[in-house]
This record gives sequence, C-alpha cells and structure tokens, in this order.
Amino acid sequence: MNVFSTLTKGPFEITIDNFVDATHKKEPYFQVDTKGKEKHYAICPECGNPIQIINLFGQEYEEQITKKRNTHARHTGKNILGLPKHDQLKYLGCPLHKASSFSCRRLRNDEVYNSNLLSLINKNKSKIIKDIREITGINFKNDYLEKIIKTYINSNNYSYSHTHRFNIPYSILYTSMSLDLFGRYLFIDNCISNEIERIVNCSANFEIKNIEDENKNISKKIVKKSTKYLHLILKVSHHNIKAKTLRLSILEYEDDDIDNAVMLGNTTIAMKPYIYN
Repeated sequence: MNVFSTLTKGPFEITIDNFVDATHKKEPYFQVDTKGKEKHYAICPECGNPIQIINLFGQEYEEQITKKRNTHARHTGKNILGLPKHDQLKYLGCPLHKASSFSCRRLRNDEVYNSNLLSLINKNKSKIIKDIREITGINFKNDYLEKIIKTYINSNNYSYSHTHRFNIPYSILYTSMSLDLFGRYLFIDNCISNEIERIVNCSANFEIKNIEDENKNISKKIVKKSTKYLHLILKVSHHNIKAKTLRLSILEYEDDDIDNAVMLGNTTIAMKPYIYN
C-alpha cells in the first residue's frame, strides 16, 4: 500500500515529507513500542483500519519475495492506541489489503463501492485525462480520451476487483484498446516522452519532428516518413503486481493487418497512486 490517511485528513501518497507534514511527528502516528523502537502508524484510506508505515526513515524491513526495502504501508491487523479499532470484515473486503493483478478479470460484488467509484470517475474526468497524459507522456486530445473513458464506464470495467480509487488511470489504460499515436504531440522534458521518442525513431516509417511556432516554441510531433498507409499504436499491458509496473509497447502495422504488427520497442513504467477527491 502506498497511500495513507490521518484521523481528519487524506488520503496522501506515502512519502517522508507527506507523512511528517500530515502527522506533525506526534501520537498516535509516531509511537514507541515495548522494545523502545519507534513505530509509525496511520489509517487505511479505503477500509479505515490502522496501518503501519514500513521503512519510513530507514530500510529495516526487507520484503521476503522481492527483497525490496521501499517505504510502504500494511494493515496492522490489530488495534493501535489512538486510532480506529481494527474491523476484520472491512479489512477482508479492503481493495488495498490484497491487491489484484489487472489480468484478473473478477468482478467486485460490492455495488456501493462500485457506485462510489463511478461517481469519483465522473467527477474527476478532467484530472484523469491529465494523469493519462502524464503516464503516457503524450498530449492526447480531450475528446479522444473522453471517448476512451466513456467506453471504460459503459463496459463496467471499473467494477473489476483490481480497480480501486488510487489506480483509476492505469485501469483505464490497461483495459482499453491500444491508443493511436500518429499525429500526436509529445511532452517536452518528460522521461516517458523521451522513451517514446527513442522507440518511434527506431521505425523506418515514423519519426519525431520538431515543430516551431511563431513564438519560437518547440514541440515534438509524431509524423510519418512513408507513403504507405500505416498505423502506429501504444499498447498498455503486463501488469506486474509485485513490482508495481506496467509495460508500454509501441507497434506499427499496415492497414487491416494487425496480426502482423511489428514491435518497435517497449518500456516499463512504475505505478504511483493517483488521488481524486
């Protein structure tokens, strides 16, 4: 888990600065255990149960499987002084308790949660569009992404167990059709955009062209070099739940010949929480 709430505020992404600013480094969030060790606690934004922040300042705990020592949170499974009492039923139903892979197509049997999630998506479409652009590094037009979100909603893809309110843009990208890249503009000085540019420039048929406007501002556009009728697409796939990553792949193919699409390259992106009000 990489998000937390306090008794009155949140949710927040887990970082040292966010946790210190939100808790002011006082009880009940900073506590000393019976062995004299400092422990850090907060509240799960989804189920309201106590959580412990692991490796906030150091790297004391190592994950048994991944061997990583990153900062994260986990449910305590017990009461913590000063925080809400542990509720086992809410804990078992918490989408952050045991996260599901995007490849797991299991519907969530919780109409209240699904309805709240749908409401959250509808109220935050503008921010979700902005976040999809950030994730992909590509300045897709509003109407293009609005259609993708509409299809996502109509298909009830938000009702799958892998989707919760902190991974909405990733869920949309994973479950949607591949995105058309021809004629799109890349963001400048964006690490993902730089990777997209590197991959596109491997093509004999497409390239990134610098476009200068009347004010001498430079933008980067994906253009075609070939006279062939070709498509260039971005595919989002391969969710790694342990590493918290997704794969972005770029392919090109001739008209009506998707089965023989050519893989130009791919890059792996780290997933982070996206928080919506």
